[in-house]
Amino acid sequence: MMMVAPLFLVEKLKLSHKPGRMSIPDGRSIRVEAILFDSGAEGDNYVSGSWVEQNNLQEFLQPVQRNVVVADGKKTQLTHKVAFPVSFMDDSGVEHVAHLDFMVFPGMTKEVIIGFKDMVLHFSKVFAEIVNFARDVLEKRREQKGESVCEMDSEFCDGAVANVDTGATVSDAGDLVGYPVDGDERKFVEPWINPVDEVAEEESSLPDPATFGGFHFMEVPTEVAQEEFRKEVPNRIDPEFGRKKPVLRLLLLFMSVFVATEWTGIVGIPLLKFNVRDGIPDRIKPRRVFVHKKYQEAMVNELERLKKYHLRPSDSPYASPLVVAPKATYPFIRLCADYRIINKWILCPQFPIPDVRKELEKASGFTIYCDLDMSNAFHNIRLDPLTSTLLSIQCPTEQLEPMFMPEGCSPASGVLMSVVYTIFEELDDCYL
Repeated sequence: MMMVAPLFLVEKLKLSHKPGRMSIPDGRSIRVEAILFDSGAEGDNYVSGSWVEQNNLQEFLQPVQRNVVVADGKKTQLTHKVAFPVSFMDDSGVEHVAHLDFMVFPGMTKEVIIGFKDMVLHFSKVFAEIVNFARDVLEKRREQKGESVCEMDSEFCDGAVANVDTGATVSDAGDLVGYPVDGDERKFVEPWINPVDEVAEEESSLPDPATFGGFHFMEVPTEVAQEEFRKEVPNRIDPEFGRKKPVLRLLLLFMSVFVATEWTGIVGIPLLKFNVRDGIPDRIKPRRVFVHKKYQEAMVNELERLKKYHLRPSDSPYASPLVVAPKATYPFIRLCADYRIINKWILCPQFPIPDVRKELEKASGFTIYCDLDMSNAFHNIRLDPLTSTLLSIQCPTEQLEPMFMPEGCSPASGVLMSVVYTIFEELDDCYL
């Protein structure tokens, strides 16, 4: 059930918090909806112990000895820290990034806290926006109540900017979405916090932008796709048109146009080569992964399908473990590799990833739109042979390596965006 938050609580959260993103060394990017800018924390930054556990960051812990005096005067000894980049987007859409150390604070209710030193050194513009927002809120309240700032009620006066504690944990912040309720004059709707699961009426009324959505060679074995094509294609032909033209015979004759028998990926772009850090080991042995017996048959069938276009035998000294995950649709499992270890050695370029909110604002000025099917997009990018060996996968009975970019390697999203922009770079009058 969605929690209705009065305006003062949402505003009070914004007086001291900003959404941010933490870039983890294993390639993950974790969004934190409310990071506290704490001017009372003079020297260090902090993350809660529960947040570290929730996001499986234990392998990145570093030993440290630090005594911290908290607000009630008690002294607490901290024994670990983590270090990674954190980024904030200011109100003009500019990203501010800094690589920071975070002391791990067990029992802390806030997930992430930025201390005063790094607020000033690295995020001064973002902090200034928080202060300006606080000033605007206080002045607005003063005008509404006809009071001086010092006479205003304590809901805003108690530590308005410096070291504000709203009483709401960060997990509550995701629910701070208000809708008009009886008797509440302070109404607020905060966009982009909670995802909307319902499908819009307009969306459900649009046809699937594909002639034969189920016949992708990437999704099912070629033989299955061809058989389904033969069954379905007569139902897709207008009867009158079919009587006048031999369209059915032509569609079956040229079935390979609709149901591919080989996969080449995108042609005309260089093979993808990953660069690695100095000092990479000569050999990386993967951990053993247990595959439950109820998934073993499906796993074998899916591997056989992938070996027709995506995977080939490998003798690479580098290997990552195969991961088998269940899913609701055919083939009812998803195969991927756990690339967390090798990702630490792969250099990850920082190609810009669009922010959906900003992109929607830019796209709103256009009148013609095209919906591109990006299914299996990674598998369109062919790998350099040495990169294939880096991404080798250890399966229960064999070792295989991908010929196309797989899911899970840290540069993948940036590489895909780079390729997409390259493909459309000659279209001057369009926006992607």
